[in-house]
Amino acid sequence: MKKLLPLGTVVMLHNSETKFMIYGHAQKNLENGLLYDYISCEYPIGNVDSNCATLFNSDDVSKIFYIGFQDAETIAYNSVLMKHWEEIKNRIE
Repeated sequence: MKKLLPLGTVVMLHNSETKFMIYGHAQKNLENGLLYDYISCEYPIGNVDSNCATLFNSDDVSKIFYIGFQDAETIAYNSVLMKHWEEIKNRIE
């Protein structure tokens, strides 16, 4: 079972020199219908425009600069999300 990075995590993606901050999980690309692990915005710029969101999967991460806040609620949420990942994926598709 995969473990998702928490919200607020700052990463760099393969073939990129830009840092991204994760602000959501289990996101559907409305153009191609694919489900992605994360939605993010450029760091430190932030989410300034709906057109600047970047979708990516865990495999796309090349480096983690900062891991976002985690508490018992975050861990419980991640557990439920992963338990139902395939169901969510099928519902989104």
